[in-house]
Amino acid sequence: MNDIREEAEMKLAELRNEFRAGEAMISDLDQRRAGLQETMLRISGAIQALEELLGRPNSATATSSAGSDSRERS
Repeated sequence: MNDIREEAEMKLAELRNEFRAGEAMISDLDQRRAGLQETMLRISGAIQALEELLGRPNSATATSSAGSDSRERS
């Protein structure tokens, strides 16, 4: 009976470690996603500024709004 309890305790500890590792990975991915969104926002602003300087229609806005639609669906 003790062996079963020890195995269950070991499995519980293993699962808790895996769960914590998963939480850490999610946190890392969230931070990376936020950083990427910030970078894309800066790029979009630079595109807009250059297009205005060149007198071209603003295609960055169309690309940006298409991207936000896909984020809302996820």
